[in-house]
Amino acid sequence: MKRYATIYLLGLFIFFNLYAQTSIQNEVPAVYSNIKYDSDGKLYVDLDSLKVYSVNKPARYTLENMIGGLRGTETGIAVDFGNPDFNGKLYYGLIHYRDSKHPLPVYRSVALIDSGKSNINIKFRLSGIFDMTGWRKSGKGTIGYRIINDKGDLIYDGIISFKGLGPFEIDNTILEGPFVDLISHDSAVISYETNTNIITHVEIDGRIYSDQAKNTHHEIKISDLQPDTEYVYSVKYGDNIQSYSLKTAPNPGTRKAFNFAYASDSRAGQGGGERNIYGANSYIMKKILALCKQQNSSFLQFTGDLVNGYVTDINDINLQYANWKRAVEPFAHYTPIYVGMGNHEAIKYWFFDKSNKIWIDIAKFPF
Repeated sequence: MKRYATIYLLGLFIFFNLYAQTSIQNEVPAVYSNIKYDSDGKLYVDLDSLKVYSVNKPARYTLENMIGGLRGTETGIAVDFGNPDFNGKLYYGLIHYRDSKHPLPVYRSVALIDSGKSNINIKFRLSGIFDMTGWRKSGKGTIGYRIINDKGDLIYDGIISFKGLGPFEIDNTILEGPFVDLISHDSAVISYETNTNIITHVEIDGRIYSDQAKNTHHEIKISDLQPDTEYVYSVKYGDNIQSYSLKTAPNPGTRKAFNFAYASDSRAGQGGGERNIYGANSYIMKKILALCKQQNSSFLQFTGDLVNGYVTDINDINLQYANWKRAVEPFAHYTPIYVGMGNHEAIKYWFFDKSNKIWIDIAKFPF
Protein backbone atom coordinates (compact mmCIF):
# COMPACT_ATOMS: atom_id res chain seq x y z
CA MET A 1 0.00 0.00 0.00
CA LYS A 2 2.84 2.37 0.87
CA ARG A 3 4.38 1.74 -2.54
CA TYR A 4 1.21 2.79 -4.37
CA ALA A 5 0.85 5.82 -2.08
CA THR A 6 4.39 6.86 -2.95
CA ILE A 7 3.72 6.49 -6.67
CA TYR A 8 0.48 8.43 -6.29
CA LEU A 9 2.21 11.28 -4.44
CA LEU A 10 5.00 11.30 -7.00
CA GLY A 11 2.41 11.51 -9.76
CA LEU A 12 0.74 14.43 -8.02
CA PHE A 13 4.11 16.16 -7.63
CA ILE A 14 4.91 15.77 -11.33
CA PHE A 15 1.43 16.98 -12.29
CA PHE A 16 1.59 20.10 -10.12
CA ASN A 17 5.20 20.78 -11.15
CA LEU A 18 4.25 20.65 -14.83
CA TYR A 19 1.16 22.74 -14.07
CA ALA A 20 3.29 25.34 -12.29
CA GLN A 21 5.77 25.47 -15.17
CA THR A 22 2.96 25.91 -17.68
CA SER A 23 1.41 28.63 -15.53
CA ILE A 24 4.73 30.50 -15.36
CA GLN A 25 5.19 30.12 -19.12
CA ASN A 26 1.73 31.57 -19.78
CA GLU A 27 1.91 34.30 -17.15
CA VAL A 28 2.25 37.74 -18.72
CA PRO A 29 4.60 40.04 -16.73
CA ALA A 30 2.67 42.85 -15.06
CA VAL A 31 4.70 45.46 -16.95
CA TYR A 32 2.78 44.44 -20.10
CA SER A 33 -0.63 45.63 -18.97
CA ASN A 34 -2.22 45.35 -22.42
CA ILE A 35 -0.81 41.96 -23.47
CA LYS A 36 -3.22 39.08 -22.89
CA TYR A 37 -4.21 35.57 -23.87
CA ASP A 38 -7.54 34.94 -25.57
CA SER A 39 -9.82 31.99 -24.77
CA ASP A 40 -7.83 29.80 -27.19
CA GLY A 41 -4.55 30.59 -25.47
CA LYS A 42 -3.29 32.88 -28.25
CA LEU A 43 -1.23 35.90 -27.24
CA TYR A 44 -2.23 39.38 -28.41
CA VAL A 45 -1.73 43.08 -27.73
CA ASP A 46 -4.89 45.02 -26.92
CA LEU A 47 -4.70 48.39 -28.70
CA ASP A 48 -7.95 50.21 -27.92
CA SER A 49 -9.99 47.05 -28.56
CA LEU A 50 -7.90 46.12 -31.62
CA LYS A 51 -6.32 42.73 -31.04
CA VAL A 52 -2.89 42.38 -32.65
CA TYR A 53 -1.83 38.74 -32.40
CA SER A 54 1.68 37.35 -32.06
CA VAL A 55 3.09 35.59 -35.11
CA ASN A 56 5.72 32.90 -35.04
CA LYS A 57 8.42 32.48 -37.65
CA PRO A 58 9.84 28.96 -37.31
CA ALA A 59 13.53 28.51 -38.03
CA ARG A 60 14.11 27.71 -41.68
CA TYR A 61 17.38 26.00 -40.79
CA THR A 62 18.31 24.35 -37.50
CA LEU A 63 21.59 23.19 -36.01
CA GLU A 64 20.07 19.75 -35.53
CA ASN A 65 19.43 19.46 -39.28
CA MET A 66 22.92 20.72 -40.13
CA ILE A 67 24.71 18.11 -37.99
CA GLY A 68 22.23 15.29 -37.46
CA GLY A 69 21.70 13.53 -40.77
CA LEU A 70 25.16 12.10 -41.45
CA ARG A 71 25.93 8.42 -42.09
CA GLY A 72 28.81 6.48 -43.57
CA THR A 73 28.60 4.97 -47.06
CA GLU A 74 30.81 2.89 -49.33
CA THR A 75 32.47 6.02 -50.75
CA GLY A 76 32.12 8.60 -47.99
CA ILE A 77 29.34 10.28 -46.02
CA ALA A 78 25.69 10.70 -46.97
CA VAL A 79 24.09 13.92 -45.73
CA ASP A 80 20.36 14.34 -45.11
CA PHE A 81 19.26 17.80 -43.98
CA GLY A 82 15.74 16.63 -43.22
CA ASN A 83 14.17 19.22 -45.54
CA PRO A 84 13.10 18.14 -49.06
CA ASP A 85 12.79 21.80 -50.10
CA PHE A 86 16.43 22.56 -49.35
CA ASN A 87 18.76 22.91 -52.35
CA GLY A 88 22.23 24.35 -52.71
CA LYS A 89 25.87 23.32 -52.52
CA LEU A 90 28.08 21.58 -49.99
CA TYR A 91 31.81 22.34 -50.03
CA TYR A 92 34.08 19.98 -48.14
CA GLY A 93 37.69 19.15 -47.39
CA LEU A 94 40.03 17.67 -44.81
CA ILE A 95 41.19 19.30 -41.58
CA HIS A 96 44.79 18.64 -40.55
CA TYR A 97 44.87 18.98 -36.75
CA ARG A 98 48.56 18.04 -36.48
CA ASP A 99 49.84 20.37 -39.20
CA SER A 100 48.49 23.73 -38.04
CA LYS A 101 48.33 25.62 -34.77
CA HIS A 102 44.95 27.03 -35.80
CA PRO A 103 43.36 24.20 -37.83
CA LEU A 104 40.88 25.06 -40.57
CA PRO A 105 39.38 22.95 -43.36
CA VAL A 106 40.83 23.08 -46.86
CA TYR A 107 37.71 22.99 -49.03
CA ARG A 108 38.70 20.74 -51.90
CA SER A 109 35.45 19.54 -53.45
CA VAL A 110 31.83 20.49 -53.95
CA ALA A 111 28.62 18.46 -54.07
CA LEU A 112 25.09 19.51 -54.94
CA ILE A 113 22.39 19.58 -52.28
CA ASP A 114 19.30 18.26 -54.03
CA SER A 115 15.96 17.94 -52.20
CA GLY A 116 17.72 18.14 -48.86
CA LYS A 117 20.33 15.47 -49.55
CA SER A 118 23.99 15.41 -50.56
CA ASN A 119 27.12 13.23 -50.49
CA ILE A 120 30.69 13.77 -49.35
CA ASN A 121 32.92 11.61 -51.56
CA ILE A 122 35.99 10.80 -49.49
CA LYS A 123 37.23 7.76 -51.39
CA PHE A 124 37.67 9.37 -54.80
CA ARG A 125 37.78 13.15 -54.15
CA LEU A 126 40.04 13.29 -51.08
CA SER A 127 42.55 10.53 -51.78
CA GLY A 128 45.84 10.31 -53.68
CA ILE A 129 47.60 13.67 -53.91
CA PHE A 130 44.62 15.28 -52.13
CA ASP A 131 45.05 13.16 -48.99
CA MET A 132 46.75 15.93 -47.00
CA THR A 133 46.11 14.27 -43.61
CA GLY A 134 47.17 10.69 -44.33
CA TRP A 135 43.74 9.18 -43.74
CA ARG A 136 44.48 6.37 -46.22
CA LYS A 137 47.28 5.23 -43.94
CA SER A 138 45.60 5.81 -40.56
CA GLY A 139 42.05 4.85 -41.58
CA LYS A 140 40.76 8.01 -39.85
CA GLY A 141 40.20 11.65 -40.69
CA THR A 142 38.10 14.76 -40.15
CA ILE A 143 36.05 16.65 -42.73
CA GLY A 144 35.08 20.30 -42.64
CA TYR A 145 31.98 21.10 -44.68
CA ARG A 146 30.31 24.38 -45.66
CA ILE A 147 26.61 24.57 -46.51
CA ILE A 148 25.30 27.16 -48.97
CA ASN A 149 21.67 27.48 -50.07
CA ASP A 150 20.44 27.98 -53.62
CA LYS A 151 20.54 31.78 -53.17
CA GLY A 152 24.23 31.69 -52.33
CA ASP A 153 23.75 32.35 -48.61
CA LEU A 154 26.26 30.68 -46.29
CA ILE A 155 24.28 28.69 -43.72
CA TYR A 156 26.70 26.63 -41.62
CA ASP A 157 30.28 25.41 -41.28
CA GLY A 158 30.30 21.86 -39.94
CA ILE A 159 32.82 19.26 -38.79
CA ILE A 160 32.59 15.47 -38.85
CA SER A 161 35.18 12.74 -38.27
CA PHE A 162 35.21 9.40 -40.07
CA LYS A 163 36.97 6.05 -39.96
CA GLY A 164 37.48 3.29 -42.49
CA LEU A 165 38.80 3.07 -46.03
CA GLY A 166 35.46 2.28 -47.62
CA PRO A 167 32.91 1.55 -46.40
CA PHE A 168 33.18 4.53 -44.03
CA GLU A 169 31.71 5.10 -40.57
CA ILE A 170 31.00 8.25 -38.57
CA ASP A 171 33.60 8.54 -35.81
CA ASN A 172 33.60 10.34 -32.45
CA THR A 173 33.83 14.04 -33.30
CA ILE A 174 34.37 17.28 -31.39
CA LEU A 175 31.64 19.36 -33.01
CA GLU A 176 32.52 22.55 -31.11
CA GLY A 177 35.73 23.42 -29.31
CA PRO A 178 37.73 22.66 -27.35
CA PHE A 179 37.53 26.10 -25.74
CA VAL A 180 39.69 27.43 -22.90
CA ASP A 181 37.41 28.95 -20.26
CA LEU A 182 37.60 30.53 -16.81
CA ILE A 183 41.37 30.90 -16.61
CA SER A 184 42.71 31.67 -13.13
CA HIS A 185 46.17 31.57 -11.56
CA ASP A 186 45.84 27.88 -10.74
CA SER A 187 42.94 26.46 -12.78
CA ALA A 188 41.05 26.45 -16.05
CA VAL A 189 38.02 24.80 -17.66
CA ILE A 190 38.17 23.01 -21.02
CA SER A 191 34.77 22.77 -22.73
CA TYR A 192 33.58 21.12 -25.95
CA GLU A 193 30.68 19.33 -27.62
CA THR A 194 30.82 15.82 -29.09
CA ASN A 195 28.49 14.07 -31.51
CA THR A 196 28.13 11.01 -29.26
CA ASN A 197 27.53 10.38 -25.57
CA ILE A 198 31.01 9.44 -24.39
CA ILE A 199 33.40 9.88 -21.50
CA THR A 200 36.31 12.09 -22.56
CA HIS A 201 39.61 12.98 -20.94
CA VAL A 202 41.88 16.01 -20.73
CA GLU A 203 45.56 15.35 -20.11
CA ILE A 204 47.75 18.19 -18.83
CA ASP A 205 51.10 18.22 -17.03
CA GLY A 206 51.07 14.42 -16.72
CA ARG A 207 47.63 14.34 -15.06
CA ILE A 208 44.33 13.15 -16.50
CA TYR A 209 40.96 14.75 -15.80
CA SER A 210 37.81 12.96 -16.98
CA ASP A 211 34.07 13.39 -17.33
CA GLN A 212 32.00 12.03 -14.47
CA ALA A 213 29.48 10.46 -16.86
CA LYS A 214 28.82 10.01 -20.56
CA ASN A 215 27.63 13.18 -22.24
CA THR A 216 27.76 15.24 -25.42
CA HIS A 217 28.50 18.46 -23.51
CA HIS A 218 31.78 18.45 -21.64
CA GLU A 219 33.16 20.95 -19.11
CA ILE A 220 36.29 19.61 -17.45
CA LYS A 221 37.93 21.66 -14.72
CA ILE A 222 41.72 21.56 -14.52
CA SER A 223 43.21 22.38 -11.10
CA ASP A 224 46.54 22.55 -9.25
CA LEU A 225 48.29 24.53 -11.98
CA GLN A 226 51.16 26.97 -11.47
CA PRO A 227 50.53 30.70 -12.03
CA ASP A 228 51.71 32.52 -15.16
CA THR A 229 52.67 29.23 -16.83
CA GLU A 230 51.96 27.84 -20.29
CA TYR A 231 50.71 24.26 -20.46
CA VAL A 232 50.03 21.90 -23.34
CA TYR A 233 46.70 20.11 -22.93
CA SER A 234 45.31 17.19 -24.91
CA VAL A 235 41.65 16.25 -25.31
CA LYS A 236 41.10 12.53 -25.81
CA TYR A 237 37.73 11.42 -27.18
CA GLY A 238 37.42 7.78 -28.14
CA ASP A 239 40.72 6.94 -29.83
CA ASN A 240 41.10 10.49 -31.19
CA ILE A 241 43.19 13.29 -29.71
CA GLN A 242 43.66 17.04 -30.19
CA SER A 243 46.40 19.06 -28.47
CA TYR A 244 46.63 22.81 -27.80
CA SER A 245 47.95 25.06 -25.03
CA LEU A 246 46.78 27.50 -22.38
CA LYS A 247 48.47 30.00 -20.08
CA THR A 248 47.41 30.56 -16.49
CA ALA A 249 46.99 34.03 -14.99
CA PRO A 250 49.61 35.53 -12.65
CA ASN A 251 49.13 35.34 -8.90
CA PRO A 252 46.40 37.67 -7.58
CA GLY A 253 47.86 41.08 -6.82
CA THR A 254 50.76 40.73 -9.23
CA ARG A 255 51.78 44.08 -10.76
CA LYS A 256 52.98 42.55 -14.02
CA ALA A 257 51.72 44.34 -17.14
CA PHE A 258 49.52 42.50 -19.64
CA ASN A 259 47.14 43.36 -22.45
CA PHE A 260 43.67 42.18 -23.27
CA ALA A 261 41.35 42.80 -26.20
CA TYR A 262 37.86 44.29 -26.21
CA ALA A 263 35.26 44.20 -28.96
CA SER A 264 31.52 43.91 -29.53
CA ASP A 265 28.93 43.59 -32.30
CA SER A 266 29.78 40.83 -34.76
CA ARG A 267 26.37 40.60 -36.32
CA ALA A 268 26.13 39.74 -40.01
CA GLY A 269 27.76 42.38 -42.19
CA GLN A 270 27.48 43.54 -45.79
CA GLY A 271 29.75 42.53 -48.64
CA GLY A 272 29.09 38.83 -49.00
CA GLY A 273 31.20 35.82 -48.17
CA GLU A 274 32.12 35.10 -44.56
CA ARG A 275 30.82 38.50 -43.46
CA ASN A 276 27.50 36.70 -43.07
CA ILE A 277 27.42 33.04 -42.17
CA TYR A 278 23.78 32.86 -41.14
CA GLY A 279 23.74 35.74 -38.67
CA ALA A 280 27.42 35.80 -37.69
CA ASN A 281 30.25 37.89 -39.12
CA SER A 282 32.83 35.12 -39.30
CA TYR A 283 35.21 37.26 -41.36
CA ILE A 284 35.62 39.98 -38.74
CA MET A 285 35.79 37.55 -35.80
CA LYS A 286 38.68 35.66 -37.39
CA LYS A 287 40.51 38.96 -37.97
CA ILE A 288 39.91 40.08 -34.38
CA LEU A 289 41.18 36.80 -32.93
CA ALA A 290 44.19 36.73 -35.25
CA LEU A 291 45.11 40.20 -34.02
CA CYS A 292 44.62 39.07 -30.40
CA LYS A 293 47.07 36.25 -31.02
CA GLN A 294 49.58 38.50 -32.78
CA GLN A 295 49.44 40.98 -29.86
CA ASN A 296 49.69 38.17 -27.28
CA SER A 297 46.43 39.22 -25.60
CA SER A 298 45.62 37.34 -22.41
CA PHE A 299 41.91 37.23 -23.23
CA LEU A 300 39.17 38.80 -25.33
CA GLN A 301 36.23 40.51 -23.68
CA PHE A 302 33.36 40.51 -26.17
CA THR A 303 30.44 42.50 -24.89
CA GLY A 304 27.40 41.38 -26.79
CA ASP A 305 25.59 41.44 -30.12
CA LEU A 306 27.38 38.31 -31.27
CA VAL A 307 24.73 37.48 -33.90
CA ASN A 308 21.66 38.98 -35.55
CA GLY A 309 19.22 37.42 -33.08
CA TYR A 310 15.78 39.04 -32.85
CA VAL A 311 14.05 35.78 -33.78
CA THR A 312 10.98 33.98 -32.45
CA ASP A 313 12.45 30.46 -32.55
CA ILE A 314 15.32 29.44 -30.26
CA ASN A 315 16.50 26.94 -32.91
CA ASP A 316 17.20 29.90 -35.19
CA ILE A 317 19.50 31.75 -32.79
CA ASN A 318 21.22 28.51 -31.71
CA LEU A 319 22.38 27.98 -35.30
CA GLN A 320 23.65 31.58 -35.40
CA TYR A 321 25.59 31.05 -32.17
CA ALA A 322 27.07 27.82 -33.56
CA ASN A 323 28.45 29.77 -36.52
CA TRP A 324 29.93 32.40 -34.20
CA LYS A 325 31.65 29.72 -32.13
CA ARG A 326 33.00 28.07 -35.28
CA ALA A 327 34.51 31.41 -36.36
CA VAL A 328 36.44 31.92 -33.10
CA GLU A 329 37.21 28.25 -32.50
CA PRO A 330 40.70 27.98 -34.10
CA PHE A 331 41.95 30.71 -31.75
CA ALA A 332 39.75 29.95 -28.73
CA HIS A 333 41.60 26.64 -28.34
CA TYR A 334 44.21 28.88 -26.69
CA THR A 335 42.70 32.27 -25.83
CA PRO A 336 39.77 32.67 -23.40
CA ILE A 337 36.80 34.71 -24.65
CA TYR A 338 34.49 36.23 -22.06
CA VAL A 339 31.14 37.04 -23.64
CA GLY A 340 28.43 39.41 -22.43
CA MET A 341 24.86 39.85 -23.62
CA GLY A 342 23.78 42.59 -26.01
CA ASN A 343 20.33 43.63 -27.13
CA HIS A 344 20.53 41.25 -30.11
CA GLU A 345 20.94 38.26 -27.78
CA ALA A 346 17.16 38.12 -27.81
CA ILE A 347 14.30 35.81 -28.66
CA LYS A 348 11.14 37.79 -29.19
CA TYR A 349 7.40 37.89 -29.57
CA TRP A 350 6.33 39.55 -32.80
CA PHE A 351 2.85 41.13 -32.99
CA PHE A 352 1.80 41.93 -36.55
CA ASP A 353 -1.29 43.34 -38.21
CA LYS A 354 -0.71 43.84 -41.93
CA SER A 355 -3.98 45.61 -42.71
CA ASN A 356 -3.38 48.25 -40.01
CA LYS A 357 0.40 48.37 -40.61
CA ILE A 358 1.16 47.55 -36.98
CA TRP A 359 4.40 45.83 -35.97
CA ILE A 360 5.37 45.37 -32.32
CA ASP A 361 8.15 43.21 -30.88
CA ILE A 362 9.06 42.51 -27.26
CA ALA A 363 11.44 40.15 -25.47
CA LYS A 364 9.93 36.70 -25.05
CA PHE A 365 8.92 35.82 -21.51
CA PRO A 366 9.51 34.28 -19.03
CA PHE A 367 12.70 36.34 -19.17
